[in-house]
Amino acid sequence: MSKIVGIDLGTTFSALAALNAIGRPQIVPNADGERLTPSAIFFDEENADIIRVGVEAINSRYLNAQRSVRWIKRHIGDSNYCKKIDGKEWTPVELSSLILKKLKTQCAADNEEIRDAVLSVPAHFDEVRRKATMDAGKLAGLNVIAIVNEPVAAALYYATSNKISGKVLVYDLGGGTFDVTILDVKGHQMDI
Repeated sequence: MSKIVGIDLGTTFSALAALNAIGRPQIVPNADGERLTPSAIFFDEENADIIRVGVEAINSRYLNAQRSVRWIKRHIGDSNYCKKIDGKEWTPVELSSLILKKLKTQCAADNEEIRDAVLSVPAHFDEVRRKATMDAGKLAGLNVIAIVNEPVAAALYYATSNKISGKVLVYDLGGGTFDVTILDVKGHQMDI
């Protein structure tokens, strides 16, 4: 049985978390031992089969900026945006799926395949952008269980090790978005 993971597909960095042995969420390090993976892609000029994602993409972007993709989250859900590389037009969904696929493969521990995921999105994302994020997850081979607002995900994480109740202001200051959400917390229930 595969465990369910949570993934933050961020504008500048992305991360994957899973429940640890005592049932608390914990960010899973990538193959480089880092908790965050840059949300960057680089298409190799010499070999079209090589697509670098993460730190490799950041380090390669100076070789040819036209073959580099960053901040793709800003375009997710935009049907008019595409990145043309070697005659192929890459959509934001396809590009985002490359980042998700990298997280999926690099963060898999103990040879346990990652299949089920909850993806977080900015609170202001409309249904088109939420669906595009879900489509990117599916394209990456994930069974997307749910889409959750980033501030709600942050509050849920915080609530796993801290007792909170009443009205709570949660903000998420990311690389490309700033979200604020007010939650009304009663026991294990959170209302937006």
